Amino acid sequence: MPHSLSQTATVTCPHCSRAFGADIWLVVDASERPDLLARARDGTLHRVVCPHCGQPAGEADAPLLIYRPDTEPRLIFFPAQQTSAEQDREHAAGLLAHLREALGDAWRDEWVEGMPVVPRPLLPAALAEDPKAAIEDLAEQVAQAIVQGIERLREEEPETDEQSVVGARNLLIRGDVKGSVIAIGDQNVLVKVPEREPVTRYTDIACPRRVWVETPRVSVVVRLTVQPPAHSAAVEELALRADLPVRVRVDAPAFAVLNEAEQETVVRPEADSPPLVFDLRPQDVGPTRVNFDFFQDGNPVGTASVPVEVTP
Repeated sequence: MPHSLSQTATVTCPHCSRAFGADIWLVVDASERPDLLARARDGTLHRVVCPHCGQPAGEADAPLLIYRPDTEPRLIFFPAQQTSAEQDREHAAGLLAHLREALGDAWRDEWVEGMPVVPRPLLPAALAEDPKAAIEDLAEQVAQAIVQGIERLREEEPETDEQSVVGARNLLIRGDVKGSVIAIGDQNVLVKVPEREPVTRYTDIACPRRVWVETPRVSVVVRLTVQPPAHSAAVEELALRADLPVRVRVDAPAFAVLNEAEQETVVRPEADSPPLVFDLRPQDVGPTRVNFDFFQDGNPVGTASVPVEVTP
């Protein structure tokens, strides 16, 4: 029975819209599959690529259990990122049960007692040749960023009370940011990674509801706004990451798309995004829809649809 374990997930490519099966690895035995360990180290193990068009189709948010029979600690668990603590415990229990059965008499219960639980952003560092040094280096970067933030807070808000500043400094000591304590062998490194909070944006789409079939060009404008727009043809609320661009793809069955069918915009802090313009030419008479799909990092984050009638 293989020690490593994967599950097949059905994925629809955001670029060519074709569906395919992707192997999502959940348990990796480092000696059995050194190729998978190498992909885990470079951060590509859960990256999904479309076999039809070769474009990236997203990143699987899945838990991962690493088993290293010749290295301490033997087990390292990396929870998924969008899960609760209870779900993380359930996932870990299920993956450990699989590995226990696969190893048979070679299994040791004491491995679980010393198993570190590592936040996903620290996966490459935890699997580095010198993980303690790699994680401490990352911890130093996080600490410097927090200290710089505290100093900026002092400069921008001089009236900030000392208790607030002391509480912020204690993040460096207690690690009260969302994450987990990292233990590498007998060395404990207190590092916790802040969770990126999503920002809310609304679709603001300027699109005519009736179009003459002989119209040479119809320009449809798409924006992402901080506040719900008053006159949008379709308003959808999107939860977005502020540090990633947004790809917008138009699907208009009764129209020819005259320019790029997929365009990119950004999430501006406290401001609306720059407008995207899609040029369409009507081809077929009758009721239809103009659909807009929104993606971040290859993953779908929402859809907006506008009903349109093409008249003869």
